[in-house]
Amino acid sequence: PSSSTASTLLLFVHGGAWGSGSKEVYRLMAAPFLERDTTIAVLGYRTYPDGYVQDQVDDVVEAFRTLKAGGLIGTTTRFNLMGHSSGAHLSAMALLSDRELREATKCFVSLSGVYDIPSHYQYERLRGVERVSPMAVACAGPSVSLLQAWKRQSPTRVAQSDVQLES
Repeated sequence: PSSSTASTLLLFVHGGAWGSGSKEVYRLMAAPFLERDTTIAVLGYRTYPDGYVQDQVDDVVEAFRTLKAGGLIGTTTRFNLMGHSSGAHLSAMALLSDRELREATKCFVSLSGVYDIPSHYQYERLRGVERVSPMAVACAGPSVSLLQAWKRQSPTRVAQSDVQLES
């Protein structure tokens, strides 16, 4: 974060297909936000094979909690969450899985995220890149059923099941 006096805090989660990417690549995107009195934190998180998607989601939630514990998120702070590509997916999953994060977030900006892992896997197969993409294995984790694991890591499917439970 650039300043603890800004009234808006943006947590940005980088992309990289769950297996690469780095917060350093996104440093320049902070400039326009800093010019508008926004504190920005660009999150680095464990990428596959050092962490599966659930570990990465946990890293997003932990970053939020660390910022809050450090006094950067309070009652007068507008907290926003933004993710790009796999970072958008991780951010969406974090919002769905953590009530405190969801309630504190005023705005979620999703840039080119993947929200249905089984459908995106089919898209990768059609393009012939499924064997080089870490998505399938990173989303599955040490699970026995790939399809079930993929569904559990798909924000659209998680949200649909939450709505069905409430009905």
